[in-house]
Amino acid sequence: MVRGPYSADVTGQPVPLRERARVRDAIAGTRAYAPALLSPYVVPSRRFVILTAGRAGSELLVSLLDSHPRIRCASEILKDARASPNHYVAARATMARIRGMDAFGWKLVLSHFRAPDGTVAGVGDPATYPARLAGNGWRLIVLVRRNPVRQAISFIVGADRKFHYRRGEAADDSPITIDPVRLLAATWIIETETQVLLDFVDRVPHLPLVYEDDLLDPGRHQSTVDRVCAYVGVDGARVQTELVKPATSSLRDLMANFEEVRALLGSTRFAQYLESDDG
Repeated sequence: MVRGPYSADVTGQPVPLRERARVRDAIAGTRAYAPALLSPYVVPSRRFVILTAGRAGSELLVSLLDSHPRIRCASEILKDARASPNHYVAARATMARIRGMDAFGWKLVLSHFRAPDGTVAGVGDPATYPARLAGNGWRLIVLVRRNPVRQAISFIVGADRKFHYRRGEAADDSPITIDPVRLLAATWIIETETQVLLDFVDRVPHLPLVYEDDLLDPGRHQSTVDRVCAYVGVDGARVQTELVKPATSSLRDLMANFEEVRALLGSTRFAQYLESDDG
């Protein structure tokens, strides 16, 4: 009797269970890419990518679009490293078509294809990646946020608490203490990242969306989705979302140390955003 973390292979010889796990993972990975082989024949003709620097309402937009009966909209499918990102995306699009969807879309955050050192595995030059996506038939939707301070706070609060809340979940609206230096640095980084993204798509056809104009007010959700549907080429339909935002909208109520933050940011170009009460 063989003892320890072993099992028998087809020849009856003991095989470490960890090796079996590697084989199982490899098979699962192959299955994830296999539908890409059919993409030249069954991939949806209506395809889109939501490009964003993050924390600009992109998950809300994904949720709304995914509730459309003829659209499959995936979230951050390139958040994790992929052996072949383009084939993985093609496989996801193909499966959406096989399941009867007329359109497939996904969310692409700038950091997913642009590493700090400028090297990105699998997608080539990050500066031309959006243009190459467009050249391959993907419609680009570029979502930004006008208030970089709010955007930075969203990153910080989400990382410290929770990024998204759904109906029925108790949102934590208690005041939070935010390091002013951390906030200033995060705001500058987000502002820079947003400009980089806009530079990448400057000469590439795309549908521009702004969180404050198109998604902040729930009353604008349907009209925003209708614009996306018209741009992509899909008939409109009623949409909804399970995502909810915390009730606190005033930065004074959100930050326990608002005056400390204002003392630092008040002398910078970001001071104008501190009095904004948008959520």
